[in-house]
Amino acid sequence: MNLLYTERARSKKLRRFEGHMQTYPPPKSISKVQIRQEAFDLWLEFVAEMGVGYVLRHGVDFDDFYDAVLYPKYEITLVANEDLGVDDDGSQIFGKYLAKDNTAFVNRKLFDDNDPRKVFTEIHESIGHGVLHGPFLRENAQKYPKLYTTEDGIGLTGTGTGFNWKQMDTFEWQANAFAVNAFAPRNYVWCLYSKMFDMERKIRYCGPSTYCLVCNGTSYRVFVSSPLQLAWVIAKRMQPYFWGLSAQSLAYQVLAVAIDSNGYSQGGLNNWDSAKSIGEILS
Repeated sequence: MNLLYTERARSKKLRRFEGHMQTYPPPKSISKVQIRQEAFDLWLEFVAEMGVGYVLRHGVDFDDFYDAVLYPKYEITLVANEDLGVDDDGSQIFGKYLAKDNTAFVNRKLFDDNDPRKVFTEIHESIGHGVLHGPFLRENAQKYPKLYTTEDGIGLTGTGTGFNWKQMDTFEWQANAFAVNAFAPRNYVWCLYSKMFDMERKIRYCGPSTYCLVCNGTSYRVFVSSPLQLAWVIAKRMQPYFWGLSAQSLAYQVLAVAIDSNGYSQGGLNNWDSAKSIGEILS
């Protein structure tokens, strides 16, 4: 499930799982650096299938990603014609992943409503959980028996899986990080940024102000109040290359590689010229 909880919702979930602490095995152990590297390796598989020229012109489309890599290599089934209902809190369930069947479910309402969360939910469930967690969970099936109670419709992070809140939270951030770094890796974001924006004028966040940006030879001014908002403005220009991925999701990758934040601490920021281009990586 793509969980972006408020603190209040997180507290409710935590109380529900109290009493189960240390009862179940820990989630897959993997660092953020490992996640970015493994996700980038998956993206390179996609590029190898589609061709560098196609990806640079067309961008990254989830349907292409699924047809080229996710189904042929990982045999992940995608089901998007069901209403998944609501969880115990009454919140709409956007998606779930069933390890036993290697199936990712995405709520059909996201498609019917043309919801901007649709693409991220697709990559979260199929790439984040399916590719990263699926093999691990099947190899350790006896340790995670409730993940296989498919008749009850229990997904990877649904209630009743037997995971405590801390373990569920770990599965979720791992899936989020792996999904976005496979679909919009930092190197590719940097490559597009270099292509679209004036590299002679580095974008440096110096506090709330009006910034002048040059994209594809055209100048425009925009007022921004934070580095993340500035990254969102840039991400909006890049969105056509990511076929439905929200600017909010893409903005974190832009912030990581394209903005000189002038001391702003977001976490995981690269130096200005640290990311390599696609050509350098594939040569």
